Amino acid sequence: MAKARIDLNLLGPLRVLLEEANVTRAGARLDMPQSSASAILARLRAALDDELLVQVGRDFELTPFARRLLPRLQHALPLVEQSLGREEVFDPATSTRSFTVTFSDHAIIEWKPAITAVLDRAPGLRVQFEQLPTWQEHARKNPIRSDFFAVPPELAPEGMVRGALLQDHYVCVIDRSHPGLVEGAISLDGFMSFPHVRTDFGTAHISAVEQRLNALHLFPEYRAAASTVLALPSMVVGTRLIATMPSRLAELVRDRGSTVVAPTPFGEVLLYEQLGWHQSRNQDPGHRWFREALIEAWETQRSRVAEGIR
Repeated sequence: MAKARIDLNLLGPLRVLLEEANVTRAGARLDMPQSSASAILARLRAALDDELLVQVGRDFELTPFARRLLPRLQHALPLVEQSLGREEVFDPATSTRSFTVTFSDHAIIEWKPAITAVLDRAPGLRVQFEQLPTWQEHARKNPIRSDFFAVPPELAPEGMVRGALLQDHYVCVIDRSHPGLVEGAISLDGFMSFPHVRTDFGTAHISAVEQRLNALHLFPEYRAAASTVLALPSMVVGTRLIATMPSRLAELVRDRGSTVVAPTPFGEVLLYEQLGWHQSRNQDPGHRWFREALIEAWETQRSRVAEGIR
């Protein structure tokens, strides 16, 4: 039970504080110093008679009451703003808004032409790319914090609205003189006999290749790791290491004089990444314009690729 009537002007900052679960980041989003955001949090705690955010180690967690409250705020506040005629007017020709996009490096390269096409239509807009979250807890919060993100469809978080789908398949990238390479391919025995390099995105992400290998009870020896897929081709050059990565990215960045792209020897492994956004963004005019323009540009890009147009 609230101790006092809450100032309705605090509902917007309340939503931001709960979405960010961090006073510093909330202050940045609200364009105010951390001290002001902390003062607002104190007022909200007093008015609602609840801590709302509690510190756990270095991070903050929402209280049970705050977890119940957040989706209601995300649903209700846009409706209230529309009812009061206060909905934001978005003009892509003049807006200087920044959109946050959480993609893998693979997704960034795949989506780059579409994003560039959108930015050409809105010269003042900015896009900030962020790394994938490495821990499960960060991954759970990320869909709320980001304007757009890309995940495998089966890992779609609660509240995600699905957009366009990216599809590819995995290949092996190997040094051209690798002893396990026979006529441009590597056998399963050869694949398992040599050391591997993998991309380590943290505990929040297990690649489709690793899932397939685990299901087959195959456990390669990983001798090296990279934090980005783009580093893999250069890491295998001159070594016996084997890397697996998305095929289009492998063809784009491999060293054509030093490496070979070969099929995976345990069947084709498909890669799916779904463009998504949290449902709380649905009524945001700026977000609506950006996502519609982005998906339109993506579909045009895919059509040109399918028709063989470069």
